[in-house]
Amino acid sequence: MFLNRISTKLAIVGFSFTLPIATMLSLISTAKQKDIDFAVQETLGNSYQKPLERIMDDLSRHRVAVVRMKAGHAESAVQLQGIRQVLESHLQELITVDAQIGKDLQFTADGLGKRNREAFTAERLRLGLRSLIDKDPATLTPQDYASLFQHIRTMITHAGDTSNLILDPDLDSYYLMDVSLLALPQIQDRMQEIAVFVEEIHARAVITDKERIQASVYAAFLKEADRDRIVLSSQTALNEDPNFYGTNSSMQKTLPLGLQLVSQSVTPIIEHLQELGQVKKTGDFDLARFRSAVDLAGPVLRSDDG
Repeated sequence: MFLNRISTKLAIVGFSFTLPIATMLSLISTAKQKDIDFAVQETLGNSYQKPLERIMDDLSRHRVAVVRMKAGHAESAVQLQGIRQVLESHLQELITVDAQIGKDLQFTADGLGKRNREAFTAERLRLGLRSLIDKDPATLTPQDYASLFQHIRTMITHAGDTSNLILDPDLDSYYLMDVSLLALPQIQDRMQEIAVFVEEIHARAVITDKERIQASVYAAFLKEADRDRIVLSSQTALNEDPNFYGTNSSMQKTLPLGLQLVSQSVTPIIEHLQELGQVKKTGDFDLARFRSAVDLAGPVLRSDDG
């Protein structure tokens, strides 16, 4: 009888310790799994964004090549064929990724519909791009491109919203998200507008006072809304890095190099636009140097590997 009482008391004492320990372990496991799920979802967002960034870069180069062709540059027709092949390859990459993880990122009728984005699917983008590249380049209009750029940027936004990229609670990776998901797509879009703007002016061999002002406005936007924003957000990420899970040595090493490349790529274009805002005639503007700067900047500003 005495032994039974002792064993009962020991069992109760043991259970009183076991229950809170088991509860604590369960909570720790749940919290850890939540972090893992959050990170996995971010990875899916990055994977979906990559082909979209590549397609945006292809589309930018396609538009500029079309403008150059219309201005009488015969080599642009050959360039268009090469761009088309690369674009089709990246489009197929997007279709494959969409089939694999599109549902996870709510690229579905229900997921898109909840956000009033029903039209922004990979298939509709494919149809839109196919229609554009199959057209006679001489008939293409700015609106043909504008709608596709808007489609791509909306899909990038949706991928960010549904993959947790836009909700990242850590300041270092949050500011990197700002660069990759928002600032770089924005500057890519603006760069193709600027390239076309300059090409069309040079083709006419005349520049108006309004266009000089526009060139200066473009330069200001590139500097303040694009380049400086990228630099500031990236520098904040570097500064905050030690405060979240310790210093990331890889980021501390590679991000400053990336910032240097961005500055070296964008600054000459800003200077060219400032120069264009001051010239009296287009012959005073070095179009070849501007084209070279734009071509070099394209791969640097594409965030698909960031």
